[in-house]
Amino acid sequence: MITNPKSVAWRYFLGTGVALLTSALVYFLYWPGVYGPRLLDDDSVLKILLALQQHRDWGTAKMILTDGNVGSAHRPLAMLTFIANFLISGGDFPPFKLTNIAIHLACGCAVYFFLLQILRRLEIDHARTSALFMSLLWLCLPIQVSTVLYVVQRMAQLVTLFTLLCLGFYVLWRRHLSQGQRAWGSLTACLVSAVLALLSKENAALIAPFILTLEFFILLPSEDNAALRRRITHFCIGMTIIGVALSAWILIYHGHALMHYETRDFTLTQRLLTEPRVLIDYLHQIFLPDLAEIGIFHDDYPASISLWHPWTTLPALLTLLALAVAAWLARRRFPLFAFGVAFFAVGQSMESSFISLELYFDHRNYLPSVGLILALFGLLHGVHRHRRLILTVALVYLLAMALLTRFKAADFSSLDVMMFTNLPRHPHSHRLLSVITEKSAYEGRWDIANFYARKMLDEPGVFAATSYIEYFGLLCREDRQPLPADLPAFAHALDEQQRSLSYMTSSLDFINGIFEEHHCQSPGFAAYARTMADWQWNYFARLPRRERENNWSLRLYIAQALMDQQQWPQAEAMYADIWQSHIVSIAGLDLAQLQCKMGQYDACARTLHDIATTQTDAPAFAQNIMQQLAREIYEHQHHPARQK
Repeated sequence: MITNPKSVAWRYFLGTGVALLTSALVYFLYWPGVYGPRLLDDDSVLKILLALQQHRDWGTAKMILTDGNVGSAHRPLAMLTFIANFLISGGDFPPFKLTNIAIHLACGCAVYFFLLQILRRLEIDHARTSALFMSLLWLCLPIQVSTVLYVVQRMAQLVTLFTLLCLGFYVLWRRHLSQGQRAWGSLTACLVSAVLALLSKENAALIAPFILTLEFFILLPSEDNAALRRRITHFCIGMTIIGVALSAWILIYHGHALMHYETRDFTLTQRLLTEPRVLIDYLHQIFLPDLAEIGIFHDDYPASISLWHPWTTLPALLTLLALAVAAWLARRRFPLFAFGVAFFAVGQSMESSFISLELYFDHRNYLPSVGLILALFGLLHGVHRHRRLILTVALVYLLAMALLTRFKAADFSSLDVMMFTNLPRHPHSHRLLSVITEKSAYEGRWDIANFYARKMLDEPGVFAATSYIEYFGLLCREDRQPLPADLPAFAHALDEQQRSLSYMTSSLDFINGIFEEHHCQSPGFAAYARTMADWQWNYFARLPRRERENNWSLRLYIAQALMDQQQWPQAEAMYADIWQSHIVSIAGLDLAQLQCKMGQYDACARTLHDIATTQTDAPAFAQNIMQQLAREIYEHQHHPARQK
């Protein structure tokens, strides 16, 4: 086949033009949110990166890449991009968001590549145009805004990017196999993409179920080579057996970590009952978005207590079952529809099932929404009689989604806009009230901060202790003291918040930063720190040792609060317990510093020796602290007269 050079040049020119126009469109849609505030876990990521300001060495970078606060698998590739952003921008926040937008565009290209391979496999007419339109629609969905402009969700973006590339290369490899070609390049690209996805986020484990879904609904039914079909069928059976065995092993030996409902304000049963309602809400927000409901403040989403409370629980479950049955029955006549529904289900299976995650988050639709767009296309593709009308409606719908995305991005432009657009729908969201309080205090707007801080305290439920912790942080910034009546109420609130310790951990991290910045050492705050310490000793004494070790970061922040308030004996006891029961290098460093500060130089020397023998690759800042402490010990031992 001879290719016309003019045709190739024209296609290249047209493709380049489409890419540039799409990039300009997406940046235009998201630009209002580029200079918006940092949100929730964004501050945690930036705090981790601050270690690079003083020490740009491999040890510090390694510590950041393996930080356990970003997930059980550490997500090193995602953290590597944050490190690059920090080193290039010097900590300025807009470049982080601009990078997220660029990754969003890259994900749009991956959506196009993946869908194009499927349409070509099924020999769909106008495959390029159809894949381009669907990828444009995906880029312009308003529900994607909270993933793109909430910087920490770059992890969800990257796993989506590499998962789609992996699946696209897999379909391409299978197409070459059907044509009798080896296609080692496509297979290698598929495997490399899978590894990069695994380095981005744990959701990459869904690649195997996605491949099985592809084979069952798309590839095997369209396979003409009987021998190849037989080999692929055996391959899928083997992959299924291995996957089931591996899943069983994970549930048996690590099921407690996945279903850690002791720190949640809902049970496993309530979560399983609630998620059908959540999935129906996702469908609604993807296709008919309500901008007031799209965002990151969904911690007030009501859990289902039974099939009848709330009443939408059973209808939601029946609707999902009906959709699954429809996809199964339509798998031969409408394979794209069936595959799209199955793709959405697989994409939601990890974060919307039994694992003890929060109930609702928009970013969980970033990858699964690709399947829903393909399912809708699969239903409409066979309609020939009204194709022009459908095309017109589709273009108008695309324009409407783009406009709504622009409006939603504007919601992320400032704290005031976020406050007034989200409060009417989420007046009881602790996360929203906390953001308003913290950001208002940071900007010096004490009247607003005080109002919403008191509103947090008045909200009943499991976030009461977290609300008090953040309120104490506000008092510290205003140079005020906790009221005597606050401490008994705080002690009672601690007992109420036993099922949401993750929120308390982030709040303690927040207030410890305030203590370090404002030096709020006083009897009132010291009593607050002792109340926290007494509570944690009593609480964790009743639980297995594993519970105490799993919550080491919470206990570490309590110890740091004790140290900030000069409650040194209590802080030493906590640091020693954390260091001995669960080796955490920062706990050992804090313990050694405190021991030297208290004049316990022999104990400090022993702790430094333990750190040196267990932490063989400590980052530069840790080595500097250890060297300073060693010099202090040496001075005490050899020149005690010089000691102050």
